Amino acid sequence: MVVSKIEKLEQQKKQLEARIQAAKSREKQNKRKLETRLKILVGSHYLNQHRKEGSIQQLHNDLDIYLQKDTDKQVLSLLREEIAQTVNPQKDGPRQ
Repeated sequence: MVVSKIEKLEQQKKQLEARIQAAKSREKQNKRKLETRLKILVGSHYLNQHRKEGSIQQLHNDLDIYLQKDTDKQVLSLLREEIAQTVNPQKDGPRQ
């Protein structure tokens, strides 16, 4: 069977479209990764800032209002533990 020039060009077009779509997908995935990394860095900055300023309770209150999902709010238990330790510091053991 002889493939006509048009059929050959159509096949090349489909292959090229698939390559373009794959490149767009990779670009979009990389952008999402960078955005996630940015969120981590910004969150880390604000967490450290609140720790330095002694305003972890305020950060907890703000996040409790901002966060909507129960699974996200469960993460706040880490801040609650930190707040509890700040209010009632644990002793390292008996002092002599």
